[in-house]
Amino acid sequence: MSLTKVYSFEDNDKVSQALGQFIAHASAEAIARNGRFTVAFSGGSLPATACKYLRDNPQVDFSKWYVFFADERCVPLDSDESNFRL
Repeated sequence: MSLTKVYSFEDNDKVSQALGQFIAHASAEAIARNGRFTVAFSGGSLPATACKYLRDNPQVDFSKWYVFFADERCVPLDSDESNFRL
C-alpha cells in the first residue's frame, strides 16, 4: 500500500491556490491540536508560490505560526535573494 499522492496542475497559479489551501488546512488542524503550527520553507520560489494566496487568507491565524527557513543559501535578510520579506 502506497501513501504517495501525486498532484498535477494546469499552471503555477493553480499550484499556488492548492498549496495555500493545503497549508491553511494543515495549520488549522495543528493549531487545534497543539496550539501552534510549525513550518519550514526551503529557498527558491517555493515560499512565494505557497504564500501567494495564503498570506491574505483571513482564516489563517499567523499569530500561532512558527516559521523557519530551510535554505542552503546564506544571504543577508535584506538581500533580493532572501525569502525573509515574504
